[in-house]
Amino acid sequence: MVRLFNVYYPKRTLVLAASETLLVLVSLVVPMAFEAGRDMPLVLGYEAGVLRLSVAAVIFMFCVYYVDLYSATVLANPREVWTRIVASVGAACIILAVVYAAVPAVRLGQAVIFPGIVLASVGLCVSRSAFYTLNRSPRMAETALLLGRGPLLHRLAVEVPKRPELGIRLVGYVGARTGHDHPSVDGLQCLGDLSCFSDVIREKPVDRVIVTMSDRRSSLPVQELLRLKTEGVQVEDGAQFYETIAGRLPVDELRPGSLLFSHGFHVSSSALLKKRLYSMLISAIALVIFSPVMLLVALAVMIDSRGGALFRQIRVGLGGKRFEILKFRSMRVGAESETGPVWAQEQDPRITTLGRVLRKLRLDELPQLINVLRGDMNIVGPRPERPHFVNMLSDQIPFYGLRHSVPPGLTGWAQVSYPYGSSVAESREKLEYDLFYVKNMSLSLDLLILFLTFKIVLLRRGAK
Repeated sequence: MVRLFNVYYPKRTLVLAASETLLVLVSLVVPMAFEAGRDMPLVLGYEAGVLRLSVAAVIFMFCVYYVDLYSATVLANPREVWTRIVASVGAACIILAVVYAAVPAVRLGQAVIFPGIVLASVGLCVSRSAFYTLNRSPRMAETALLLGRGPLLHRLAVEVPKRPELGIRLVGYVGARTGHDHPSVDGLQCLGDLSCFSDVIREKPVDRVIVTMSDRRSSLPVQELLRLKTEGVQVEDGAQFYETIAGRLPVDELRPGSLLFSHGFHVSSSALLKKRLYSMLISAIALVIFSPVMLLVALAVMIDSRGGALFRQIRVGLGGKRFEILKFRSMRVGAESETGPVWAQEQDPRITTLGRVLRKLRLDELPQLINVLRGDMNIVGPRPERPHFVNMLSDQIPFYGLRHSVPPGLTGWAQVSYPYGSSVAESREKLEYDLFYVKNMSLSLDLLILFLTFKIVLLRRGAK
């Protein structure tokens, strides 16, 4: 795994992205070289050839990324890959046509762009076929053994096989059996009891051991693990490994000690000041740009249904301080007068016809730019929740209050990583992403979240 923007990415995925970027560039350079012949150096140096090639390649790869061709679920599904390659090529052609019409100086000739797109499309299909074959080859994967039967055993037994791009193959686990008739957990074979760990390792050598035990005080085979580590076997903490591959902190496995002594969960005052300054700058610019849109939305809301355009609601922010959040009203007036606070659901009857459109396009969130300017929120951070749900979730979910240790945001890591949460179980999962953000908060992670937010808004995902 390679750490970029404070998030870990599989090496295979990064190699795939880099190789496909080079492949797209080569696919465009080849027809340009045929057309230019001996004048190729002049075309590149004096006719903005490098700029024109770069613009086309960036747009092409932008479309490849935005149709999720590098997401874990798509990488493991060949049929989905071919469909999305076609979609990315179509989107690239449309965007290139618009860019070329607006900026003729960056245009590639038809004798270059059309053959280039064909070559790039074929190249993508070939590279994905090779990547899929590589991912599914047991010989090309590291072998790993899970040690212990804590809650992480189930999570990793499910997560790792779904992620072949990790290059890790689970051979089984060692832990107390629940019964000789049911030795497996989620299809993962039990290789023996903890007392048999040394024998299991001798019979089945592995590249890494991932410790998934909850209580390690008396049962962790420390000496054997130290011996394996000195022999080159990678010994990893299960919670840290899960955080690395999933981008979330397993709440069930968190302990106060691990939070106190682990890296993260600390941001300097200068970093917070920079975060506040860029949040104010972005919100001010966005308010100027979107003010005409906001005026039209406000008029449409008042025409569509009875009541004012703005909706005010109490939310919980930094340090548990309450503030009034602003949104364009997307529900009918008095929607919760009889039920009290409830989560939004699919096909929620409280939402107006226009409100569904506003939520789908995220236009109902635009007034929160005012909250950002006022200092209630930042652009990026955990989404602020209502006091009713905060009190309820704090009683049922451990460490829920940690999400209030940083300013809330208009968008956040949980919003770009997980769909809308409308239950205690889903709120628990979203908290795991929020805690990952609190632990790893940085400007680079904020930039990644903003980039992913634009993708989600464009693809209209996650709204209710």
